[in-house]
Amino acid sequence: QSGELQDRTEWHRIVFFNRLAEIVGEYLHKGSKIYVEGSLRTRKWQDKNGLDRYTTEIIAGEMHMLDSRSGSSANAPEKHPPHQASHSHHHEIAEPATSPPRSNIDAAIPFNDIAAPVANIDDDIPF
Repeated sequence: QSGELQDRTEWHRIVFFNRLAEIVGEYLHKGSKIYVEGSLRTRKWQDKNGLDRYTTEIIAGEMHMLDSRSGSSANAPEKHPPHQASHSHHHEIAEPATSPPRSNIDAAIPFNDIAAPVANIDDDIPF
């Protein structure tokens, strides 16, 4: 109401598989800062009263640990590439939604490289 920005926490269910699940189980703890890329999946289930419930989860494909470790650079997040999803290792956590530091995002998107609109796109369509 005063015009000041207010922090807001949103919690999301994140599901990790395989090696990512092992890394999460070993290295992450409550309060760890991470950046996750993945896909959304909504599951349907029934509660104890037989009512249909829905849960939307993020299926993690890539993860970056944003917290600095001793002996490593605080500006170089550790990157973990995507892995094939299978049920051999599965770890599910709910973490507050965070975004990577804005300075890293802004530096990664050069505005001069944005493509100009195509004048007549229909000329290249073969039908």
